[in-house]
Amino acid sequence: VDVTAMNDAPILWLRPDPDLMFLGTITFVQSEDNWVFQATLERDVVGQLTAIAELGKIGTPDAIKALAAILEDTRNYHAVRSAAAAGLATAATVRNAGAALETLISLFKSFYFYEDGSRFKPNDYSDLAAYHVLVGMVRALAIVRDASGESPQHIRDFLGELLKTNDNSSNELTDAFFVAELYKALTQTALASRDSAIGLAMYRKLCSALDFYRILPSYHDVVSQAALAGIAALAGAPGSRVPRGEVLDKLY
Repeated sequence: VDVTAMNDAPILWLRPDPDLMFLGTITFVQSEDNWVFQATLERDVVGQLTAIAELGKIGTPDAIKALAAILEDTRNYHAVRSAAAAGLATAATVRNAGAALETLISLFKSFYFYEDGSRFKPNDYSDLAAYHVLVGMVRALAIVRDASGESPQHIRDFLGELLKTNDNSSNELTDAFFVAELYKALTQTALASRDSAIGLAMYRKLCSALDFYRILPSYHDVVSQAALAGIAALAGAPGSRVPRGEVLDKLY
């Protein structure tokens, strides 16, 4: 964090009702520097989350830099780091800040890819905080939208590659919940597309998953549940080319 502005700021940030005593919604406005200080220096999680959400809406280079620093700092609570990822996604969407999306993907690769950035590392859930951040970043990528309100093609490709190269062979814990999150994220990106062919292709992918996990069920059928929810959502989307009679067979 650039602390030079602290010299000119007798008050670094303000938080109305920090103990959440008042019923109701409070809309509070302060400068970008104040939000940066609150997001990075505040030790209360609620205060950090509030500031992070505002920085995502601001979406300036300084705001993106602060969000990236929060996401990189492993001392932060995993929910705070996940919120920073969502903040970068918001900046990429609301402000159409390409730098925010580039930062998000770059950090994802630095955390979970091999050093050359070519391939997703095998799963290792021994660090549960890192796992929660991984899921948070997948969810963040799924909500990125371009200027036309659609999910960028390279985001769909990136998430699809994560699913394709997911390797849980050396992991002691199940990856069922993570795989389910990937299917949910891919469904979100397909629903955000105006091209009905993308939705139809996603429907076929979910049907294949459903058939596979019928033979080899996942833990508590979480992947099958995600696939079924995605199929239902795609079938109900405006302009969908998904055959609804076929969907009913899948659901029943």
